[in-house]
Amino acid sequence: MTPPTQPATLSAREVEVLEHLAQGLTYGAIARRLHISPHTVETYLRRIRAKTGSANRTQLALLALAPERSLPTGHRPDQHLPHPVVPGAAGASSAPDPATATTPAEFVRQLRLLKAWVGEPSLRRLERRTGLPRSTLARSLDVRHNRLPPLERVITIVRACGVPAAAADHWADHWRRIQMLACLPQDTAEPAGRHPSPGAPDARVR
Repeated sequence: MTPPTQPATLSAREVEVLEHLAQGLTYGAIARRLHISPHTVETYLRRIRAKTGSANRTQLALLALAPERSLPTGHRPDQHLPHPVVPGAAGASSAPDPATATTPAEFVRQLRLLKAWVGEPSLRRLERRTGLPRSTLARSLDVRHNRLPPLERVITIVRACGVPAAAADHWADHWRRIQMLACLPQDTAEPAGRHPSPGAPDARVR
């Protein structure tokens, strides 16, 4: 089954309802997430069906999952965010690139820069788009934490920032690279020729 292909101009609220529907949420869950009534959710979906020619919930979900084939430019689910190109591609030199990171802290900094690069969406907006609590999002974007956020969370955040699937895979690859580096044993051996002088104070923490 393919989504309808005629152009449709959806409001920002209709796009939000459509995105939540594509996540498999019930009308009641969508209503709670958006702080509206289930009846209002049904009203929005009726309007979307009328605008797009979608016959059922499945087609509506496909519409959200394939916005580039069903919604005109300027009226896509990521309409409030610039559409990032794949990092490292021609013309993408200004895009934050996780390939430049060598530590968890540097990776998180690139993730934080991505949020700024796409227009600095608020944590409240990202919370609506990801379903993650704002406190979790804030910790994941805090460069003071020298720890990688879970991979699934990273992908959720970059996709919520409008990053296409190919670029999200790029982020995942470099998350794995840094995770592997972090798991390598550190060389704690004292360099050759470096011996404590007789009578030197013992600097070990006891």
